[in-house]
Amino acid sequence: MRFTVQQVMTSRVITVPTSANVDEVFDLLLRHNVSGLPVVDEENRLVAIVSEADLFRLLDTPGSQTTPLAELWTSNVISVRPDDSLPDVIDLFRQRQVRRFPVVDDEGKLIGVVSRRDVIRVIRDVRMRVARECQVLHQRATAAAVAAATSVAAVVAG
Repeated sequence: MRFTVQQVMTSRVITVPTSANVDEVFDLLLRHNVSGLPVVDEENRLVAIVSEADLFRLLDTPGSQTTPLAELWTSNVISVRPDDSLPDVIDLFRQRQVRRFPVVDDEGKLIGVVSRRDVIRVIRDVRMRVARECQVLHQRATAAAVAAATSVAAVVAG
């Protein structure tokens, strides 16, 4: 089975508008227990990502209470497409060492996020499904072998 980003992504994404301030980002990160947020414009086009790591830079900035969010966010965002294959995205996770990629459509509009955790969940589910199918096949093969052995024994005894 070929998995695509669309099959594993989270489509209900917490976002932050370009007009948000730093305190709003803190609140959203904590309230939703996430480590980063896509920044979108009025038309839901991906503009940037703001993460916990970005907010740590406030510690080095005197007068950081008034720092505009645009000075903190990462605007050079690598995004993926909904029809990208899961192996390609796994390779991208390995190369980039990030926790998530925004998923955008042809117009650059945010339609979801795929995280390392989403991918790990799929891998676990596939492994569990394969293990169950192997167990069923083993049980069937064992039952068939026992039935065959019983038939042979009956023929030999008879």
